[in-house]
Amino acid sequence: MLLTINVFLPATKDISLEVPTHPVSADPGEDVILPVHLAPEISAVSMEIIWSRESEPMYQYSNGQERKFNDYENQVSLSIQELERGKLSLTLRNVQESDSGNYTCKVLHDGCQKTGTVYLQVRGKTAPATSLLYSVK
Repeated sequence: MLLTINVFLPATKDISLEVPTHPVSADPGEDVILPVHLAPEISAVSMEIIWSRESEPMYQYSNGQERKFNDYENQVSLSIQELERGKLSLTLRNVQESDSGNYTCKVLHDGCQKTGTVYLQVRGKTAPATSLLYSVK
């Protein structure tokens, strides 16, 4: 007897990125996690993930390979094991006041793109004078 199980994964267009609606805060010298995850919770292992700061690439995951860009080589990481659960959170080590700003996570899969932005506020800096501290496209 043969049992067939069909598994239907949602199309990428049915996936959204969830980002915090408030700034992520940290003190200088701390490690901080910029939380982003897929909804619904599905594996992101087969997706391309790009984290950038002010349009400067910091980190890229694609086809099982990680790439950390020069200025961020020793400062950023992403848990590959967490990708299985749709967690795309980026860890920044030893943040300084100059690290305050917008960080963008872009996910590419099956010709679709999802983008979310997280604002990091390292204490000593104030949040921008805007009512929109986050965005999801």
